[in-house]
Amino acid sequence: MRRRIVVVGFTCACLFVLGGLFASKRTRVAPPQPSVRPVASADIASHPALVFAEKQYRRRGAKYIWGANDCSAFVSDYLSRQSKMLKSRVTTWELAQIGVEKYGLVIAGDTKTGDVLNYRYKSQRREGMAGHCGVVLKKPDGFWVVHNCASMGLVIQRLGEFYATAKAYGVGRADVIILRPQA
Repeated sequence: MRRRIVVVGFTCACLFVLGGLFASKRTRVAPPQPSVRPVASADIASHPALVFAEKQYRRRGAKYIWGANDCSAFVSDYLSRQSKMLKSRVTTWELAQIGVEKYGLVIAGDTKTGDVLNYRYKSQRREGMAGHCGVVLKKPDGFWVVHNCASMGLVIQRLGEFYATAKAYGVGRADVIILRPQA
């Protein structure tokens, strides 16, 4: 019995190695990118407003600071280049409450590159509500969201995972507002 296990194990190992040697390069698939990772310049290079917002983030110290260099500051910098009506920093509350009328944004039903995703939730750290927002980016492998998060700073995350994070805060997908800047 022991001899049979050794032979079977050896045979499987040989087939695994031989299979790797004879596999063509066309059949190999690149490993998937992690769901959340720091933003690379190549991720946003073709989007001037995102490049501008990323430079502003770095100018302010390249780390998350609530109220000064947070997600809404990043989105405000982005919108200042996208929407001619935005002249100052906005908060997630302002985006949710008055963003549409005051800042020339429209609520959209579908997701496109350049859209701003915004949601509000009950804060567990302080009284009242908190919020989070980011900018949608289309890449060859799907939609991603560029946002500034407290734990990692400026990151890019798959759209589905961004929605899953909102859900973890008790926010349903239908409650994530999709805002589209109007030029």
